[in-house]
Amino acid sequence: MSEQSKDFMRSTLAAISHMSHEELQDVVDAVQMRRAFLAKKAVRSFVVGDRVKFDGRNGPVVGEITKVNRKNLVVRDLNCGTKWRVPGHMVSPALGIGV
Repeated sequence: MSEQSKDFMRSTLAAISHMSHEELQDVVDAVQMRRAFLAKKAVRSFVVGDRVKFDGRNGPVVGEITKVNRKNLVVRDLNCGTKWRVPGHMVSPALGIGV
C-alpha cells in the first residue's frame, strides 16, 4: 500500500469516527453497492468453459466453469468432479494448468 493510500485510509477512518448514525448508514450503503459492483464485474470476466483456479478448503483447486451466475461461478474440479460455487473475486484464470 502506498503512502498516499495509507494517508487516505487514516483520514477516512478518522472521519468515520465522527459520523452520525445516518451518515454511517450512507457509508455502509455505498460500501455494499461498491462490493456488489466489483463482484458482478469479476464474474463478467469469465465464460462457461474457462479454466480457472482458486483456493479451496483443502488447498488449490483447478477447474472448469460450468455456469455463470450473477455474483458466483459454478466450477467443476478437474481432479475429482466436485462442483464448487465460488465468488468471482476468488477465481483467477488457470492458463496452462490442468489435468
